[in-house]
Amino acid sequence: MTSREGTTGRQVDFPSGVIIWHGSGPRQGQTYLVTGCAYRLFFQYGGAGGWLGLPIGDATNTPDGQRQPFEGGRITFVRATDECDAEPIADSTAPPSAAAPAIATSPLDLFYDPERRDHITAAAAATVSRALAAHYTRVRGEAYVLTENPGRGGAPLKLFWNETLGSHLTTATPDGERDALSAGYVFEASQGFVWTDPHRETTPLKQFRDPGTGRYLLLANPATEADAQVQGFVFVRIEGYAPVAP
Repeated sequence: MTSREGTTGRQVDFPSGVIIWHGSGPRQGQTYLVTGCAYRLFFQYGGAGGWLGLPIGDATNTPDGQRQPFEGGRITFVRATDECDAEPIADSTAPPSAAAPAIATSPLDLFYDPERRDHITAAAAATVSRALAAHYTRVRGEAYVLTENPGRGGAPLKLFWNETLGSHLTTATPDGERDALSAGYVFEASQGFVWTDPHRETTPLKQFRDPGTGRYLLLANPATEADAQVQGFVFVRIEGYAPVAP
């Protein structure tokens, strides 16, 4: 394996974690353990090849839980809520901490049709017009999307439609697109572009799914996430990172 810092390494997997050995770089020959919720979050963000990179220390205890450092950021475990959170380190030289280039943006809004029980997370003007014409109502703004492809580090945000379910799905990851196609969704329209890794002044785009109906909901606003959890939606993955302001 090779991290985005250029560090090579090897890993040994076991049921509840992974041991990673540094094969090069300033920590050559050293090994670190990633386990627990940090292990799940580490691989959710792409493992050693993602923006976190290789671990550069074992987890250490804090008054509230634990914290583990990585090349591009850190994972913090909060004991009271039994949750983990990953964040880039502000002074890191890794790409996630870099400021996003100045690119025009467009609002990414959430729309809902109570009759269809369908959500649309959309930014393209044509999609928004069709949604309003079909009697969808705007719920709230979720974030913003880039109107142009930023090149390396960017990904298209794609809207899919499932005629049988009467449901939309918005995704920016290969895994999300595979889920859409395997579930009978077809591509409908591009909604702009998002970052694949965190940048300053961006927020994660989170994919949720209702296991009862199979419907999806892409969100970024904490208020929408709270509503989704009350309605029985469960978290699936991070689809990308979107600007929080124009």
